[in-house]
Amino acid sequence: MLTKLTLEESLKAKLLHPDCVETEKQIRLFLEEMEKGLKGEPSSLMMIPSYLTAEGSISPEVPVALLDAGGTNLRVASVQFDSLGNAEVLKLNRLKMPGTEGRITAKEMFARFAEAVEPMIGENGVIAFCFSYAVEALPGGEGRIIGNLSKEVEVDGADGLFIGEELIAALRERGVTIPLSVLVLNDTLAVLYSAITAGATDAVGFILGTGTNTAYMEKASEIGNARPFTGFRMGINMESGDFSYDPMGPVDEALNRDSRNVNEHLHEKQVSGVYLGELMARACKDLASEGYFSPGFAEAVRRLDRFDMRDVGSFLTDRTGALTALCTDGKDGDALETVILAVEQRAGKLIAANLAAVLIRMRRGGTQGVIPIAENGTTFQKALPLRKTCMEELQLFTDETGPYRFVAMEDDTLVGTAAAAFLR
Repeated sequence: MLTKLTLEESLKAKLLHPDCVETEKQIRLFLEEMEKGLKGEPSSLMMIPSYLTAEGSISPEVPVALLDAGGTNLRVASVQFDSLGNAEVLKLNRLKMPGTEGRITAKEMFARFAEAVEPMIGENGVIAFCFSYAVEALPGGEGRIIGNLSKEVEVDGADGLFIGEELIAALRERGVTIPLSVLVLNDTLAVLYSAITAGATDAVGFILGTGTNTAYMEKASEIGNARPFTGFRMGINMESGDFSYDPMGPVDEALNRDSRNVNEHLHEKQVSGVYLGELMARACKDLASEGYFSPGFAEAVRRLDRFDMRDVGSFLTDRTGALTALCTDGKDGDALETVILAVEQRAGKLIAANLAAVLIRMRRGGTQGVIPIAENGTTFQKALPLRKTCMEELQLFTDETGPYRFVAMEDDTLVGTAAAAFLR
């Protein structure tokens, strides 16, 4: 007679348990993929060169006009720094991203960008644009749009356009005659630059919210997939959510098969906010069918596609909210907590491997001192078991990573985008 596995054993059999992650192995795999990507060889990590350094200096009391386009929102601002490097947001407007309220042309999109940013432009004509869609970075701070943005934004004819060039042309049509310069970067690089203070030239930018990504400063001589570049270090956009070598069990594979982007963003599908709740719900459905939950819970969870991560937080904190209401048997709550913790803690170890690999790579490239890791995203900040596991796991590798510190800043993408305009 076969003995039924315990819940922990079943989670391990499905590769959903943190014990299934060999962090040292995952670090090695991350490093290997980083190396391949930097050489331009086939890799799950794109390792996109930004052509941006951190070798300049910030000019105090000089305003920079900013656009921050991401998701469905557009922010425009004017930011300046004081003599100590502290940022001040002088003006800020929040708008809808062009193309989210009906299909428009690319020309119309840039006309709206120009209209929004024109009041923010100072006498120096410097504009920095955080453009969080698929973009090919080019020398000189220009960026070329790849594809037609995302499903939420309906813009015709954007593919292949040069962002800085199109924005300047739209501003000229509005009668702006002063010399203009536009720097284009993505949100993860902007987060990276928010951590760079006076005298520091190395940092990591890390986002874990709805999705995930990592950026860091790489020794320019080690970047074989870049055009000629004169700086010593360059910001690299890893697109780390695409890493493809995390251990995947049947629940992960089912989620991947049912997703809109099959076999893409595999790391992201195990760690980010948009997927964690779905993983938890799918795991509970599987385990309920195997008898680990009451019939009442099994019937209730069958109707759910995902768990809301806010409900997950409430359940773990004080057993309140929608998830607690699913638990019709005294043992359901303990079983549910076991599943949630396993999924979050596994994600924490996978994220630790990502960050450790980046820190180790930077040390091998000669980075000294404490490396700031600029963190952004509600999943990393509010999924507490995930965060705790990540921090504890990273500490096990400090002999190789060297000292580091996590930093979080309000309006980090705005501040970082403005800093990049000077430091590049």
